[in-house]
Amino acid sequence: VTFSDGHTSTFDGDALEEEAADFFSHGIQQKDIGLPRIQLWDAQSGADVPRISYEDLESGTAKTMLELTTKLLKQGHVVIERVPCSDKEMLNVAKMISGFHGGSSVRPTNWGETFNVRSMPDGELKDLAYFSEALFPHVDNPYRDPNPGFQLLHALENECSTGLSLAVDGFAV
Repeated sequence: VTFSDGHTSTFDGDALEEEAADFFSHGIQQKDIGLPRIQLWDAQSGADVPRISYEDLESGTAKTMLELTTKLLKQGHVVIERVPCSDKEMLNVAKMISGFHGGSSVRPTNWGETFNVRSMPDGELKDLAYFSEALFPHVDNPYRDPNPGFQLLHALENECSTGLSLAVDGFAV
């Protein structure tokens, strides 16, 4: 295959056919790496939320990235602890996770690259993200094409002494 930039790659047709027939049993262009088996979870089995420290993520070691991506692909969510409390820090986290350090490593929406959820009078925008009412489990932007793969959520400030953040495994419900 010759790409528009002039780069030429050679692929084994039989191997591509085999991978296409059973994608989840194969790694990305490597026969010795498979995607981790998805682990469904509920209130009991998911109580031990996968976690990783920002410092470990920032180190960028292969071991850390393998641990993070394995947890993310297996369980669908990971809490990254001690992320610096600064506006748009999630863009830096996305770059660390993706390994793409040019331009943007996130797909912008009509809200831009990031969206700040704030409890404030709604004004002209009719979006639940601006209300202080409880939000029930939901999926953001399922109507987008392509829809979001992973979303990065970062609590910069929380003045509430009550409240609870929930994650729900939609496949286990």
